[in-house]
Amino acid sequence: GGEMVAECPPGYVQRGGTSDCYLFHSGSKRTWYDATSYCTKQNGNLVRIETPDLTGWLSLQIVESGIVSDSSEFWIDARYNDTAEIWYWASNGHVVDLNYIPEDKRPREGDFGVLTTDSTLLGHHESAQYHFICHRLI
Repeated sequence: GGEMVAECPPGYVQRGGTSDCYLFHSGSKRTWYDATSYCTKQNGNLVRIETPDLTGWLSLQIVESGIVSDSSEFWIDARYNDTAEIWYWASNGHVVDLNYIPEDKRPREGDFGVLTTDSTLLGHHESAQYHFICHRLI
């Protein structure tokens, strides 16, 4: 039979054995809000890290893609709530599990999260511009 094998859209990397597709955006850098809009238009969202081994896998992909030479920090879906003093995922409201992505040792500069190449979560101001990682399903 010539059955269809579902694939990720062009430009996306499929995580082996899953229906998860990731886009490591290496074009022009954007603000967190612009990055969020970009991912939403692709039927996805900025990546959420809600499983223990995803941080390491994403970091490995970043290194292998070669875009790390241009940027060591990538916007993800994390936002910081100053009142509650917690990180949460903007697209579903769940609290960020810092066992899966630990906070960076450097001080938070803002309430919008990046994944660093050290596999840590660091906060930047909304006007800062970085590359970013979108997630969507096949």
